[in-house]
Amino acid sequence: MKMKTPAVDPSPRKIYGLILLWYFLFYFYECITSTYWVKYLQFHGLSPSHIGSIASVGLVLSLIMQPFWATRTDKAKYKNNLQSFVLLGTMAAISLLFLPIPAKAVAPFLLMVYILYQVFQAPGAFLSDTIALENLERTGRPFGRVRLMGSIGWAVSGLLIGVLLGRNVELFVPMAVVTGFALFAVQRSLPKVQGHMQKSARSFRSIGTFLKNRAVYPVLIAEAGFSFGMSLTSIFLLARFESLGGTTGMYGLFLFLATMTEIPYLFYGDRIVKRFGTTKVLVAVAITSALRLFYLAWMPSWGYIFAVVMVQGILVLRIYCITTYINRASPPELKASGQMLYATTTGSFRAVGSFCGGLLVERVFGGEYAHVFWVAGGICVLTAVWIWISMRRQGEVSEPLQVEVVLTEKEPKVSSSS
Repeated sequence: MKMKTPAVDPSPRKIYGLILLWYFLFYFYECITSTYWVKYLQFHGLSPSHIGSIASVGLVLSLIMQPFWATRTDKAKYKNNLQSFVLLGTMAAISLLFLPIPAKAVAPFLLMVYILYQVFQAPGAFLSDTIALENLERTGRPFGRVRLMGSIGWAVSGLLIGVLLGRNVELFVPMAVVTGFALFAVQRSLPKVQGHMQKSARSFRSIGTFLKNRAVYPVLIAEAGFSFGMSLTSIFLLARFESLGGTTGMYGLFLFLATMTEIPYLFYGDRIVKRFGTTKVLVAVAITSALRLFYLAWMPSWGYIFAVVMVQGILVLRIYCITTYINRASPPELKASGQMLYATTTGSFRAVGSFCGGLLVERVFGGEYAHVFWVAGGICVLTAVWIWISMRRQGEVSEPLQVEVVLTEKEPKVSSSS
């Protein structure tokens, strides 16, 4: 009888290559299903308030699902298996759009599809970051260059899909599904990452212990401000661009150029944060975000949007800073839960922002998109003030909160030291 040969992990160089390819395709996929989802809804005749409501309901459900997916991730034998499951779930949800959309129930049908998509999409970002960061610890490679590949994927997707959808919006669905299958093929080649929390651990109590580390509160509240302010306008940026005479193809070119400016910031992200610190970098990002939004509110013609490209790149440092900061603050058994708290904060305030943005555009500003950009810019200014005051008062975390989960059959005992 032949003995099974144990699986051997790929070399560190191959692991790094697979992670880079995953991030390229993951953000290519994200660009299709987020940026151009609004275009698809507009194609089917939905109003700004309907679009904002659908986006917010889906994001709220995504938020509700975050704790469930995070505990499943930490308790899973292999986190990769859960990643495969949720990826296939998002593809199945989008595939429902191949069905004929009932003429009398367009909005409810699209809402149902978006809800199903968000249920499975909820853990996508923090699963990717958790699996990538744990694999990178083995290889000693920086996260900034990995996230750089995500930006390149987003840029290429923005340009290519923008041109294709400018010709035929119905290509939205097949392009998303094909990219999903490519992602799945790469995912199955990544080394397995084990869950760290035993199945009988009470994860919510452990998360509560983790939250005793007060140093994470300033960045989580700052993320709330960023997410709320940016989501007020994000779903309507394409609509504002088109209202000024721009086309979907030109918007795709803008996305490509804007995202390509992220390359130097991600390539040198590790050095930038080490040189200036998380506080100063996040303040710079908040101020730049505010100036960008004020400019987008003011611009009199669609061509002016290309000037934003010059400052767009620095915005990506927000994601890099907060992701790595939360990872530093998370003990090994709560890596996924730490990223879940970040994703939950992002998702919840994105949901509120999308809903409020739709209401403001339609009910308060009479269908005029520019005014909501002024409001969003003001929120980013307040976020910059908050970061500067709170982070300087609280201090930055430099090492994980030490959490030890000791299990018994009846009652798990949680002890911590900081």
